[in-house]
Formats: sequence, C-alpha cells, structure tokens
Amino acid sequence: MLAPGDPAWDDLWRLELSGALPAGITSTRSVSRGEAAAWIANAERDPRADPASLERLKRAFARELRREGTPISVRETRPAILLRGENAGASARDAGVLDGARSELRLGPTAGVQGHAGDGGREKLGDSTRVGIYGVYLISDRAALQGEIFVGHIPEGRSIGDPLINHTDILYFSEDAGATFATRELRMRFARARHHWGAGPGGSGSLLLDQRAQPIDHFEWNLDLPAGIRFVSWTGVLNAYEKRGIAAHRLDVPLGRNLRVALSEGVRYQGGFGDPLYVLGLLPYTLVQRLDEQDTRLVTLRKPQRNNVLADAEIVWRPRPGGIVYGEMLVDDLPAATGHNPARIGARIGISAMPRVAGAPLEVDLEGTKVGRYVYAVAYDGGCECDWIHQGDAIGSPDGPDQEALRLRAVRSLGCDHRIEIELLYANRGAGRLGEAWVERAGNAGGTRRALEVSPPVERDRRLTAVWRWAPRDNFFLETSTGAAVVRNAANRATGDGYRSSLDGAIRAGWRL
Repeated sequence: MLAPGDPAWDDLWRLELSGALPAGITSTRSVSRGEAAAWIANAERDPRADPASLERLKRAFARELRREGTPISVRETRPAILLRGENAGASARDAGVLDGARSELRLGPTAGVQGHAGDGGREKLGDSTRVGIYGVYLISDRAALQGEIFVGHIPEGRSIGDPLINHTDILYFSEDAGATFATRELRMRFARARHHWGAGPGGSGSLLLDQRAQPIDHFEWNLDLPAGIRFVSWTGVLNAYEKRGIAAHRLDVPLGRNLRVALSEGVRYQGGFGDPLYVLGLLPYTLVQRLDEQDTRLVTLRKPQRNNVLADAEIVWRPRPGGIVYGEMLVDDLPAATGHNPARIGARIGISAMPRVAGAPLEVDLEGTKVGRYVYAVAYDGGCECDWIHQGDAIGSPDGPDQEALRLRAVRSLGCDHRIEIELLYANRGAGRLGEAWVERAGNAGGTRRALEVSPPVERDRRLTAVWRWAPRDNFFLETSTGAAVVRNAANRATGDGYRSSLDGAIRAGWRL
C-alpha cells in the first residue's frame, strides 16, 4: 500500500491540480502502489501533467509502471534481497491494487534521521531517527504481506518497554505491518497503519482522519462501484484490552472529471474488534447503536453502549485545469435540542492554483481551518469514553480543537531532483485542550457562538518556513528547513509583553535499499 504520508502524494496532487488526473482522486488515500501506477500511466498521456512531478513519480514507481506495460527508461534501485517465484499469469492492472504478477520477496535496510535546532540553540534528534529492516512479500497477484521493524526513539518509550540503551527511550518498534488481498473491485487489508481522508496538497490536514495521527490496528475493505464510485470501510481498536473500538466509512462519488463529493462517518464505541455491523460498515453508526441496545437484555446496560458519531462532508471542484477549490465540514456528535449545548463543528476550505512563472509551474495553496473548542471530546453520564483521540493525539486535525489557522504555501520544482517550498502560517490557538468535553453543569462556555470563538488567553503564532528537498534517487532524500516565528502568549500563558521572536532549523534524511 502507498502510505498516506509518502512524498508521492505531493506529486500526485500536482497531477490532479494540473488536470491530468480526475479532481478529488487523491482525497481517499487508501490505494496500493499498483493502483497509483495506473494513475501515473494515464497522466503521462496528458500534456497538461507537470513534467517534474511526473518524472519523480516515474522514478519512484518504475517497477509498477513497467509491469503495467508502460515503457520507461528509468529503473528502480534494486533492493538488498530480491527473490522471485513463479509467474501467476495475471497483470497488476487486473489485480487492481497489488504490485506484480508473480511472487516476490523484497527485503532491505532502512534508515532515517531528523535533527532540530532552535529555542536558543539547543539541539535534539527527532522521533523519526531510526534504523531498521523492511519487507514486502507479493504472494501472488492478489495477496501481499508488508511490514517494517526499526530501532529508534519512541516518545515515553520506557513506559511501554525496556529500552535498548539505559535511561533512553530507544526501543525496537513497528508502525506499519499488514496483509492485503484484492480482486478487481474489492480490496481487503488487516494492518497497523495510518489513514488520511481529505483533499488538498500532500501536507494538508484533515478533520476526520489525518495522516499525522498515530497508527491504528484495523481491518479495511474497499469496493469499486459503477461510475467510479468508491466505498471504503475500516474498523479497528485503539486498545483491545480496554475495548475501545473505532470505525469509519466513506462514500466517494465523482460527478464528472472536475467535481467530486465524499460523505464520511467516524465512530468511537465501547467494544472490541469483532462487532459484525461495525466491521461491515454498511449501516449508519447511530442505527448500529440502536440495534445493539435492542439486543441488550438489561435496560440498565444500554446506556454504556452509547457511541459517539462524527459526520464529515467534503467537496472538490476544479473549475479549470490548474485551479482547484475544496472544502470540508465536520460535525462531532449532533447537539442536543438546547440553546446551551454548543455545536461541536470544524471546517476547512482551500484553493490551489498552478500558474506558469518563468516557464515552469508554480503551485500556490491557500487553506483556512477552524475547529471549535469541544470537538473530538464527549462526556456521557454513565456512557462510554468516546473521545476521538489516540495515544494523546487527535485522530483528526493534528492541531486539535479550539484553533483557527490560515496557511499560504508556494512550491516550485527545480528540475526533477530539487524542490523548494515556502509557507506562511497565521494561527490562533485557544486555551481549550484536547479531551475537554462540554458539560453543562461544569460551567463550560455554552452556545455555539462562544464555543467557536478561540478561548483566551490565545496563543498567536505567526511563522515563515522555507524548505529545500533533494531526492536524486527513488530510495534517498535529504530535506532541510529553516523558519522564523513571532509568538505571543506561548502555550496560552498570558505574558502581556508582546510578541517574542525565534529562529529554528531542521534537517531530515531517509534511505532505503
């Protein structure tokens, strides 16, 4: 599968923006490398495709494109160990999501490093600093296994296991492991992995499922319906011992090549992984709760079965090649019929354009986000603990609730190997905290208007960041960034002494053989 945070999504988005791919096709990031290769093969025949993005993608997907029958001159870097079996006699296009027509085992080392300097010159290594081994086993044209085990710094690692080095948080760990089975229309996967449902550039956020949330153990199935409609359903557990269940489903509907709408639901419920109706994902989750309560013999046990449903709607419109408008609306548990209970809502709207400047495409993105104070948290009397939170982070917007932000971003490719990006951030973050639920008797701010206002003292963050990325091969990249910020009321502490400025820098590198 193509990981939601893979840099290839940036280039696939640019193909979508240019008009070489259907609008909104990259919003549901639940596809395999084989399916992405089919998109690239189609985009290559479109003269509007951004040449630099197309070349980077051809280099990254050389093996899959060649198996698709696309003639290309570049070749992928051979893995450290490559063992091939018998030909299964079907093409990757027929399989739809898998990466080849014969069995194949690929093993190799992987490494990543991230360093950061700032806050008065102090330096530290980031959480992505790691070394490990990855493996992909294509059992046939319809089944595959993949995974990665690494040694690296894990936040609070000593609380979950014995460290490899005393007095550190360095553990051996995994964030990605799974098994996939596919036919032409149906794909199923058991995995521990991340998700992302949301339109926008590769680094753009999402209100329901964001790629920066922690990995979740889950079962997922995707069904391609007529007219290009796609249905996705996944069910997982945030913790099996505590019986904290989670599920989401999404209907992705293209209305022509330049317009797409998607309707999604997410749910947090008390229970394990095996509830058939949550696994199936065909019924609205509120109805699933009612059916579970109907099956409960004791009335006193019905209230603890209450779930928390989040509804999400998204639209992507491309009025002309080189311009896209997208919007997303999230409602977290529809409010009760009272003027005091605030609506827990969030919204995201963006516009992207790709004019030609000095003979080359320049991507310009403007995105605004607003998330109300009590989003992602609920408080039911005697009911479940159903916050939309995993390992202390929001499963949706990584900045959590009680915040508003405006981002202006410009991206320019300097040939195939180099890319520069400049981003200007204007953000206000309120004193409300992730996990803070609205409870009327607790004296929380009532009414929708007050819940949508950023609560004081407000952290006001104004930031400019420049990023340079160099990727000369399909298995290596180097990225550096530098930034300047002015912040007032940092961490929501009212200082009253105006804005404070700071400079920082970071470096990231990744390698896989």
